[in-house]
Amino acid sequence: MRRTILRSIAAVNALLAVTVLLEAARRPRYGGELRIETRAALGGLDPTESIDDPVALGAQRQFLPFVFETLVHLDAAVPNATFNFIERVVRHHHAAHMRDV
Repeated sequence: MRRTILRSIAAVNALLAVTVLLEAARRPRYGGELRIETRAALGGLDPTESIDDPVALGAQRQFLPFVFETLVHLDAAVPNATFNFIERVVRHHHAAHMRDV
């Protein structure tokens, strides 16, 4: 009787371990939507957009670093020529995007 109980406990533990491993092997979900409630009515987070409402302007200035801060990170050792190249690429991409809109 005792062996049967121990085998049952071992089987349940093995089943739980397999379940946990299968759950951990699943890939994370990328993308999605983050909703933040503010007093300001923001139409978007475009940094080139001019905003007249001071509350909306403050909210935009608060949220912009969260969106754009980590897209490009330059070391202090990066020469100016590299930075100028990156800036030209970004401007070209922005101009091409504005033509498509």
